[in-house]
Amino acid sequence: MTETPGFAGAAGVPGATATAAPSSGAAALESRIRALANEIVDPCSAATALPVGLVDMGLLLAVGLTAAPGAGRAPAGGSDAFAVRLRLRTTGPGCFYVVFFERELRARLEALPAVATLALEWDDAWDWSPAALAPHVQEALAERRRRLIATIPVAPKARR
Repeated sequence: MTETPGFAGAAGVPGATATAAPSSGAAALESRIRALANEIVDPCSAATALPVGLVDMGLLLAVGLTAAPGAGRAPAGGSDAFAVRLRLRTTGPGCFYVVFFERELRARLEALPAVATLALEWDDAWDWSPAALAPHVQEALAERRRRLIATIPVAPKARR
């Protein structure tokens, strides 16, 4: 992975560097970006009957915000407009849903007045594992497995 400047709060992302302390507008925007990204359900998780958003799946690695003064898209009464860069990953190299994720992210985020520009970067480390799932999702999966295992009939051992 190459160095990626401009990713604030990118702890745990190899090569990512932090920007200056975020303004309250930047913090609010990052929170909104994460919430909107988490509305996008990973289709593979939906297929397992446990729909999980991109953030809770551990697919959104970092959000980078750079002030874009004079961008002309700042919210009414506000002066904060930002160039937004997202670093994302998929669960594996064969994921077909990158195009879906990009389309959904762009539709949601480019509509935000504080987003002057949006760049999406896909990580190529292929390092996702179930440990990247949010703790509440890990718990829900464990509970689902317990319930499913409880429904499996156990035959008595055959006598020899």
